[in-house]
Amino acid sequence: MRRRQLLRALPFCSAWSASFALTASAAKPTTLIVPFAPGASVDLLSRLLVREVTRISGETILVDNRPGANGIIGAEYVKHAVPDGKTLYVANVGSHAINTSLYGKRLPYDALKDFAPVSLLWRFPSVLSVPADSPVQTVAELVELARQRAGGITYASAGSGSGGHLLGEMLREQSAARFIHVPYKGAAPAVIDLLAGRVDCFFVSYSSIQKQVEQRHLRVLAVAGESRLMVLPQVPTLREVGFDQVVLQNWFGLVAPARTSMSEVQEIHRRFTAVLALAGVKRQMTEQGVEALSSTPSELSALMQSDIQRLGDVVRAVGAKVE
Repeated sequence: MRRRQLLRALPFCSAWSASFALTASAAKPTTLIVPFAPGASVDLLSRLLVREVTRISGETILVDNRPGANGIIGAEYVKHAVPDGKTLYVANVGSHAINTSLYGKRLPYDALKDFAPVSLLWRFPSVLSVPADSPVQTVAELVELARQRAGGITYASAGSGSGGHLLGEMLREQSAARFIHVPYKGAAPAVIDLLAGRVDCFFVSYSSIQKQVEQRHLRVLAVAGESRLMVLPQVPTLREVGFDQVVLQNWFGLVAPARTSMSEVQEIHRRFTAVLALAGVKRQMTEQGVEALSSTPSELSALMQSDIQRLGDVVRAVGAKVE
């Protein structure tokens, strides 16, 4: 009797188990891997988007900061994550373009094969900054100081192979002046040393130094982008002051592990691009010198491929390879 009752209950139990598994999967929070330290500009921008996606969709998204090694630590983690649409990564020009040439065969992931592109998120140019008490007022004066000072001058970067590193090498190449690279583990410690005068200049995102610029502790000499920043209309681009080769656009995009289903990618794309189109989000980014933008997955893939080649040429030209 009990055996017959158990056999009759098996289909119900099986259906209940399947339903429970689906519910548990749906309830699993999404994790966004940010390859920068908490409080960094990229971290704050990521949290802005996450907050708005959660507000609109009700989806739970956790931000997991995994900084280090120019984005390698976070990217490798996502490469091995389950491709269920629940683990995402803030890819960028460093992790998914520069690193390919910078690390070569030592890079533990393939920027194109190991990830499923979702969308661009934002981009910004770096700005060339100096301490407020620096004697230089223009890029020309900075270059002249590098030529005249015994031993040259130092420039900080957020790490070897970062956009700021390449920009410093570009400026050194085009100016034929002596600029000495001083790498840091992120922008925050570099800003501290710039404020203290322990380094002479720094290519960095405006959002990373906005408060110090507004308080007149730091000064921006030029923008390393295609055009001036709306928030700094009086500051020229490096192209405008004669350094047309010192240009680099820092882009950031959303990717998932390879083999994530197209339906999952499309749903993630829908949620994040809807937030990127919000006027309030665009305004907050613009105020930090950042341009909010989105793309199709194929457009992000094409950008990665293009920048792997273009910036690979720069890495090889300036000898910025990591041994």
